[in-house]
Amino acid sequence: PDSFCQKHGTAVSPMDRHAGYDVVFTSGATEGFRIIAERFPWMSSSSDCGCHSTAAAAMTRTTQQRQPRSILMYATNSHNSVVGMRQLAMRQGAIFYSCDMEQLEQMTAQDLKALEEKLL
Repeated sequence: PDSFCQKHGTAVSPMDRHAGYDVVFTSGATEGFRIIAERFPWMSSSSDCGCHSTAAAAMTRTTQQRQPRSILMYATNSHNSVVGMRQLAMRQGAIFYSCDMEQLEQMTAQDLKALEEKLL
């Protein structure tokens, strides 16, 4: 990032705001989403097909009877690159859930908990 910032006259400090995170430049959105999906620490606890849901926010749930499990959640009308993350997440044992953007925007923490209970 330093050489990129220096070359383009950009200050380095905006690139270094969050300790523990790196800036990665990719050729486009598809490659960026693929890199995220491949490196995300998906959690798996069962052997079902995972066909409930996957997307932009991953959640995990722990109960006395269940182990933590990731859910990839995304808007139904998401870019194909986001939808493509689904297969990579499922290979690691995550499940996915898609819903329309309006529903996603209106979800409260309580709604997310109820959805998590239903899916896991």
